[in-house]
Amino acid sequence: MCEKYFAVVRINRSTNELESGNRKNARTDTNMSGGKKIGKKTIYFADDAGSDGPKSIGEFYDLSLEGGGRDGIKYFSYAKPSDEEVKRILEETGVDVSDTTRFISDQRIIHARNRHSEENEEIRGQEPITREDFEKIPEYIRTADKISIVGKTDQGLDVIRYQKRVNGYIVVLEEHRKRKKILDFSTMWKYKT
Repeated sequence: MCEKYFAVVRINRSTNELESGNRKNARTDTNMSGGKKIGKKTIYFADDAGSDGPKSIGEFYDLSLEGGGRDGIKYFSYAKPSDEEVKRILEETGVDVSDTTRFISDQRIIHARNRHSEENEEIRGQEPITREDFEKIPEYIRTADKISIVGKTDQGLDVIRYQKRVNGYIVVLEEHRKRKKILDFSTMWKYKT
């Protein structure tokens, strides 16, 4: 009979440290690139000054494309919504995102890049997304012209859509993981004008 191991990931809000709980000895340690390792997951924090891991979404984008998802899933915690963002999201969507942290995974970067690359977007009449677009995700979210709920995932998570006018439109989707207090980047694309 095969035993299953479950790791639960939490962020200690007072120390901003990663914590794990488990049912069977989930290993938590710091890997060579400075991320916190839990099982096959590695989590990097943008504000971790002692780490030699990525410090920006652009650096995490590069790391994601290098690994191609072969060495376990990587996550990057890059921001907490400001009080103004929390208030605006609540007013425009009815979703309370206070005390959440924004994350992006290498899998989501690879998916968005593959799905919205040059050849795919030309067929749809859209613009291809670039590394620079990923770097500007916090700006696109913070200065969005429109914020709305576009539905729920199969797991029942609210999907928040941020739309920003920039030489057309940029659309960023985030999933609100209420229990884990996470806003998780889902995908993005660009419309031509």
